[in-house]
Amino acid sequence: MSRRIRDQAVGSAGRALAAKDVAYDYVRREILWDGSNQTRFIAEETVGGVLGLSRTPVREAFLRLEAEGLLTLVPRKGAMSLPVTERKVREVMEVRSVIETWSADRVLEDAGARRRLVETMRALLDELVQLGHAADPWAFVEHDRSFHRELVVAAGNDVMLGLCERLRDVQLQLGVRAIFGDPAHIDAVNAEHARIVDALASGGAADVRAAIVRHLDATSERLRRRVREA
Repeated sequence: MSRRIRDQAVGSAGRALAAKDVAYDYVRREILWDGSNQTRFIAEETVGGVLGLSRTPVREAFLRLEAEGLLTLVPRKGAMSLPVTERKVREVMEVRSVIETWSADRVLEDAGARRRLVETMRALLDELVQLGHAADPWAFVEHDRSFHRELVVAAGNDVMLGLCERLRDVQLQLGVRAIFGDPAHIDAVNAEHARIVDALASGGAADVRAAIVRHLDATSERLRRRVREA
């Protein structure tokens, strides 16, 4: 990151807050992009040097990432990234299943909200299909994130949405590697997403819940297989 871009991001007003966010975004992406699922040491000095920031905003970013379960702090040195375990994947996907099926139930209570959600999710699914096997797995993962996020957004519960977004990161840690290394994964995800949208369009609660659960169970198994292979 150049000094000019960094200064634009940080700014003279509210500099500490912006610098902390810059450091957070950078380190978080570094962790999520690392598909090796191996423990890594991340030095405060290294991050600060790359971004042109002091130790304070970097340390604050580390504290936030530790609270989110992506890092464990090493006093006065930096932090260690945390590998994803099979148990962690299973537990997170179970919680996501609760959040997303609950959200679907709420949306199905409002015909207008359901129609709007179906339109939004179909558009996102079209984008996912177009991305297909492109060279940028991050773009696919981020669109996948948006696809599921819209379901929770439509339910109108901000606490549920916040929890959902936090839990997604453990999946994203391996998601890029899983997609980049396994084209069949992309095809399976798109087919599962299509079944969710079709079920929402038909309005059958049992079918919607079943489509969501099947997709999340299949994703859990794929991610746990990647953990075993790492």
